[in-house]
Amino acid sequence: MYEVVFANCGPALTQRPDPETMTEVLAWAGEPLATAEVAAVAGIDREDARQRLAREGAHAQPFGSDVFWSVN
Repeated sequence: MYEVVFANCGPALTQRPDPETMTEVLAWAGEPLATAEVAAVAGIDREDARQRLAREGAHAQPFGSDVFWSVN
């Protein structure tokens, strides 16, 4: 749905390819992201995102009931 809206509002815009790694998502954002944000961008569930981020060596900063992730 969002893709259609953006395509109609900005026909000259090109869609980025899906990220290959979770740290690629963090580098793109340029600021720490919550697990749910990384999961939404990558199109995966939060637990999968959390496991992948940990495996890839992303830095975890606990916050409330979740974590903010950043590249080291």
